Amino acid sequence: MKKYRLEYLIPGILALVITLILIRTVPILSEEYTMKLQDNRSTAPEDYVYYEDMDGDGTSERLAIYYNVAGNLAVSVAELSSGTTINQFNLPGVLTELGATLEIHDIDTNGIKDIFICTEKNDSLFLTVIDNLYGHPTVTRLYFLDRISQFNDNADYNFIPGGISDLTGDGSPEYVFAVNGGYALQPRRVYAIDYEGNRVLKSPVSGAAVISLDLFDLNGDGKDEIMLNTVPPENFKIPFPYSDSVSWLMVLDNSLEFYRPPVPMAPPPSWVSLEPFSYEGGRYLMEFHRYRDDSGVFISQLTIYDDQIMPVRTRSFRGTRKGSIDLWKYPDGQRLEDIRLIKDKQIFILDFNLDFADSIENQVPFGYGRESALDLDGDGEREYLFMSGFKLHVFRPDLKQSSEIDLVWNEREPRILQSVIRHGDQYPELFVQVGSEQYRLWYGRNQWYGFRGVVYPLLFFLLFGFFFIMVLLQDRLVSKRYERERFISRLQLQSIRNQLDPHFTYNALNAVGSLIYKGEKDLAYQYLKGLTDLLRMVSGDTAIITWELADELKFVRKYLEIEKLRFREKFKFRIELETESLNSFHVPRMSILTFVENAIKHGLRHKEGAWILDIAVSRVKKGVKIGIRDNGIGRAAAVRYHHESTGQGIEMMKQYFSQFSEATGSHARFIVKDLFENETIPSGTLVEITITA
Repeated sequence: MKKYRLEYLIPGILALVITLILIRTVPILSEEYTMKLQDNRSTAPEDYVYYEDMDGDGTSERLAIYYNVAGNLAVSVAELSSGTTINQFNLPGVLTELGATLEIHDIDTNGIKDIFICTEKNDSLFLTVIDNLYGHPTVTRLYFLDRISQFNDNADYNFIPGGISDLTGDGSPEYVFAVNGGYALQPRRVYAIDYEGNRVLKSPVSGAAVISLDLFDLNGDGKDEIMLNTVPPENFKIPFPYSDSVSWLMVLDNSLEFYRPPVPMAPPPSWVSLEPFSYEGGRYLMEFHRYRDDSGVFISQLTIYDDQIMPVRTRSFRGTRKGSIDLWKYPDGQRLEDIRLIKDKQIFILDFNLDFADSIENQVPFGYGRESALDLDGDGEREYLFMSGFKLHVFRPDLKQSSEIDLVWNEREPRILQSVIRHGDQYPELFVQVGSEQYRLWYGRNQWYGFRGVVYPLLFFLLFGFFFIMVLLQDRLVSKRYERERFISRLQLQSIRNQLDPHFTYNALNAVGSLIYKGEKDLAYQYLKGLTDLLRMVSGDTAIITWELADELKFVRKYLEIEKLRFREKFKFRIELETESLNSFHVPRMSILTFVENAIKHGLRHKEGAWILDIAVSRVKKGVKIGIRDNGIGRAAAVRYHHESTGQGIEMMKQYFSQFSEATGSHARFIVKDLFENETIPSGTLVEITITA
């Protein structure tokens, strides 16, 4: 029964483990949504492609940014299906070294989207607005932003997109963005392009390093304030307003002046991120501040400020390094429930007391500036894209389900462009450019996911059937091999036993011949008659290699009775059985006889005085123990008579017991002990045979 249980248990365990592994690791089985690589190609360095439905007809246009044969920066717009060029535009200077390549908004609200690109030329920064996509001759708006005040030879300017908002209240939106000079130091400013007034608004001169910004009407006056997220890179080595030696709590009003005096936070390593929200009619600001205290312990602190930048709630988490805890908000979200705290591979919803209200099991791989929100499947809801390492992760709007795909690039700090290719009524594609590598990807619902209730059990039973058959085949092969080995062992055992039979017969015939030679014909007849009975027992079934202990003892007793006819009163023997229940135990045929023969022939035959042979059978764990004791001359003295024997009996018994163990699975062994009187005088020999099942 145990064997049959294992035949089902082992395949079941193997099938279950492999099924669970496949469910978790194979996207076609485990993900409701999946991504597939459609195409991958490399482009020339500093050539960039972006797709956008510029005119609202449901089909994307292809925007290419490149340096033409004259070395000038150019933008071309082409139709998607035919590839026909709609227009081309030349821009001054070169792209800023870091940050976004372009932004797209409808700033003039005419239904045709406009392109915003930041460039640097000589000692100046410019913003080009392409607001007449179909105009000929081509016309662009060029806005001077700032002189480049380089304090060194670096020119690592970062173009930071913001958004559009009517800051001036004239009914026409302004385009808000920032430029952050890294090692170049300046400018580090926020700009607003007043499109209607054709002017540029600028924030105060500052050394604070801005990494991103957010727009939100904090005071409820109908005009957005600008929240800045800052870090302290410590690039400035000279005194400067709002130095980058600390991170700052910094908010600008709609005129790009400071909404409240900036608050210095903490020196590096530190980080300040601001997420505005509305709650129960009030407007608030949630600050996420990560820093290291004086003892060297990392602290992550959450603080809620009111609309006057006064603290309302604070909560701290000790021992949290970068990446172990983060704050994130749904793009364009303006409610408290749109903010998420990511901690220990869980996504938490926060209440106003900064307690965890709910959580989602999922690890969001933040990429710091590499996040975006796009409607990838055309269902009207945006998915969230995160770059982490060499992987692109896409999350559903509820952040509960995600899919991922590997992307490869060679640049150390590549530009990343993510856009959607729309083909009218056809299913859209995701286009991702990382450095000089361009990828076209398909994202959508996994068609196999709906069948998982059928696929998973079917997969399990197929695997179970496969392993069950394998176990049966293996068991059959092992059984055949075992039977073959047992058959060979039985043949070898039978061969050895067949050698024992003549060995015994020769010894018996020698004894009969000796009696006839001495003239004891009657005794020789009785001896020969007893020998006939023994031979009949031996030759009964030559294929049988074991019999019951009772048969073995009966055989030995007959043999000893015949020997007693020869040696008369000089020879005495005794057979003792501990319990009658041992009679049914199976032992190798003639396993006792050879040792009895040896005891008489080598131990007792040359002894003066009475000969005594005792056979005692006792129980041991899972078997029997047979002791054969004689009071003969001992093995050392018997060596003098070695010419009277071939010496094969003991050696054959070793082979006999070895083959018996292999053929039957039982264990048979024997040991020979010399007996002494007063520890010095040889007094006989003891053979102990142990046979266990």
